[in-house]
This record gives sequence, structure tokens and C-alpha cells, in this order.
Amino acid sequence: AERFFEGLTSTQLELGCQSELFRMGHVALFLDESKMKKGNRLAALDLELDGEAMDIRSITGHGWYSHVFAKKNIQLAKYNAREDVERPSNSVCLYFHDPSLFDHKKMVKSIGQFRYYRDLYGDLLERQVKHVYCVVKGAKELLKYDV
Repeated sequence: AERFFEGLTSTQLELGCQSELFRMGHVALFLDESKMKKGNRLAALDLELDGEAMDIRSITGHGWYSHVFAKKNIQLAKYNAREDVERPSNSVCLYFHDPSLFDHKKMVKSIGQFRYYRDLYGDLLERQVKHVYCVVKGAKELLKYDV
């Protein structure tokens, strides 16, 4: 498994995110990601945060967050298209294990960039991601941005 920071795996980072959410007073439950159909794993999400399903992405580098939104947009579209999904998801949770990787101005600019992403045909991307929750290690509260 790829390791980040002090040798942490992505699973360990997700557990760290959950711990931070608990510390902040939120209900954060991991979801079952093992559903299969015809031998293929179905698109799944990591977390239910205060009753809302979403996926976690740990930010491990200094690039634009908009690239993360684009990847998570594809994942949400696949998840929302599943026959068994009753409540579509429109949110992602970004975890900043290294607080220095979080930058409010960069977040606002990345959201602005993502709003104008285009698909392969040049049309504006059909955005699934409408809310971004940011968990910054050691912070007092959860940050929420609307896309």
C-alpha cells in the first residue's frame, strides 16, 4: 500500500479523519465498500457524516484541490447511478493530516476552477460534487464549502 507522511496508509488516514470528526462532535461511520455485482466491485463511498454519505480523500500534496473534485465527481456519478442507492450523494470529505496543506484561498480558487471543468465533448461537466467538507487535523471545527 502507498504510504504518506509518517508511513501512514490511506486506510490509516481515513481512520485519522474519523477520529478528528469524533473529536469535533460529529457522527462519522464507515460504510460497507464491499458490494459486488456480477463479480465486479460497485462504486462505493467511505463515510456517513452526520447522516450524509460521502467519500474521504486525504490531501497529501500541494496541487490544486480541483483535480480531487474532478476525480470524486466521477466516483459520485458512478455511485449515484447504482440501482440500490436511495439517497444520492453530493458531498466529499477532504482530510488534511498535515494542516499546512490546507489553504482557504486555494480552496475557494479550486472550487471556482472546478465549476468550469468541461467533459470530453467540451460541455460543462455535470457536477455531482456540490459540498466539500474539510477536516484539518487539530482544528476546532469542520469546514464546509458549497460548490
